[in-house]
Amino acid sequence: MLDWDSLYGEAGAKAIAGGKKRFYDNRVGDMATARENGKHRVTAVVKGDREYRTEILFDEQGGLYDYQCDCAADKAADGPCRHIVATALAYENKFPAESVRTDAETALRSDTGVRTLIDRYGKLRRGRKLAEEGDKVKLVPVMEMGASGRLTLKFTIGIKKQYVLKDVADFVSCMTTGARKRYGVELTVTHVLESFDVASAALVYFVCG
Repeated sequence: MLDWDSLYGEAGAKAIAGGKKRFYDNRVGDMATARENGKHRVTAVVKGDREYRTEILFDEQGGLYDYQCDCAADKAADGPCRHIVATALAYENKFPAESVRTDAETALRSDTGVRTLIDRYGKLRRGRKLAEEGDKVKLVPVMEMGASGRLTLKFTIGIKKQYVLKDVADFVSCMTTGARKRYGVELTVTHVLESFDVASAALVYFVCG
């Protein structure tokens, strides 16, 4: 089952509303699906003032991996644009057997449940792809000796400048949810393994258990 809920969860209210309008107006066409290297790819063309080409990619387990559209809004937005949302709705409408839900989940997908859906799922997945393209973060262990002579393990985090990681438990929580957090003027981190260099990613995996 493909994780459409994460996509809807990343979309803003305007993208949801615009996507639904385009879906109801039957503007989505040329839909195609394919499997490439284990990943599931969905493509379509959404008609507007011109034809917009969309692509949604899921990983081997059906989790949302990436999405893109050739519209200007896709490049500026923090989440999926209205054409991506329209494509998702059209796919679920065309292949309902792949989108079986409980009554409660169906209610969330209704017009009145859009805001609830957005609040419930949040913006979790887009950071993975963005992290792959940016400078890598370093997580550095630091041993300090206190006044009592006891050694204490601490961590710093950063790219060009290292910042003290003040709350390891909060860091682990952010890694669990994929949250985006600012540590300083020069550092905002999307908490996915792809954000870190190879050595740091191994350390993050160890710290998070």
